[in-house]
Amino acid sequence: MSDRDEDKPVELKGQAAVDLWKKGKDAWNAWIDAHPGATISFYGIDFSLIRQALTGSHGYTPISFDGYRFGDGGVTFEETKFGDGDVSFVRTRFGSGTVSFNESMFGDGDIMFDFSQFAGTLAFAPTRIGAGKFSFAGASVTGLAMFGADEGMQKLSAFDLQASAFHGPLELTGAFNCIPDLCATRTTHHVELGGVSCTLKRKPVWKRLPWLLKGAEGKDDAIRLRRLKELAEANRDHAAALRFAADENRANRWHEGLSTVPGSILDILYSASSDYGQSILRPTIGLGGLTLLSALGFWGASDRWSLGCFSDALSLSLANTVAFLPVSRAIRVDAQEALFGVGVDPGLLIDLMMIAQASLSFVFLFLIGLGLRNRFRL
Repeated sequence: MSDRDEDKPVELKGQAAVDLWKKGKDAWNAWIDAHPGATISFYGIDFSLIRQALTGSHGYTPISFDGYRFGDGGVTFEETKFGDGDVSFVRTRFGSGTVSFNESMFGDGDIMFDFSQFAGTLAFAPTRIGAGKFSFAGASVTGLAMFGADEGMQKLSAFDLQASAFHGPLELTGAFNCIPDLCATRTTHHVELGGVSCTLKRKPVWKRLPWLLKGAEGKDDAIRLRRLKELAEANRDHAAALRFAADENRANRWHEGLSTVPGSILDILYSASSDYGQSILRPTIGLGGLTLLSALGFWGASDRWSLGCFSDALSLSLANTVAFLPVSRAIRVDAQEALFGVGVDPGLLIDLMMIAQASLSFVFLFLIGLGLRNRFRL
């Protein structure tokens, strides 16, 4: 054997890797101890066929690497097909090489990495994940950790990173049909959550208005969203923090019984009028609609129905919208006299209309300012 052959890294791949895996944890770990720098590849392996060969036509036997150890060489499960059934890497230890699940495919079933250890980089970006739970609780990654999927995250019922430790950067992307659980996670580097969107599942709390009054299905959803908001704020991702804060408010709605009914109603109004300060368009439309409606009300309350009088009513409404400006007082007086006559008291109804419009206009202007601040905040 030449020196070049001796220096060549050991590779375990394809069917040879599958055959050794089938022999069990002890045989596998003994081989790794003898070849700690080996590169391991399950590239393109179809474990669904292996399931069927092991258990018959149903093929739901778990694919388990529980307790297996990997050396410091790279490990790839790229384009690996796991099929339906659970996949478990519980308490699996990976060395300092890169571990890749990019473009792999998972069927329906749970995917478990609980208490696993990655001394290097983890790249988990399958092309498909079926219905089930993804659990990474108590695991640790020393290098970069990336989680994402082109499709299929919407089918997961849970995405659990609870109590895991990330000693390098963490990047999480994908559209989730659940609230990712990062509670009690430990992070020491940047956490990227800008590509995360999640669906807060809600259920009706009152059968008479099921489309309006809804509360979160999960009792811990608000806690998980608060943690996501906290991580986004710590990493100065203001847009993501706003999204998570909005969903946190929705998750808290109607959860404490009748004592929170006024607060929940106020929360609904805040959500509808500005999407919790995220929208500029909604309060702008609300302010414009209020101004026009008030102008029509002033016009209808007068006994003068010409188009010129409508312009006076519109001037009165616009001036009342910005009643805090000094110039608005003179405009209001002139418009009011044109509509109701000089020295004529328009009555209590008009006074109440003006007070209500001015108050609501102030609220809409505040929400527009809040939306601008949130949009352009550095």
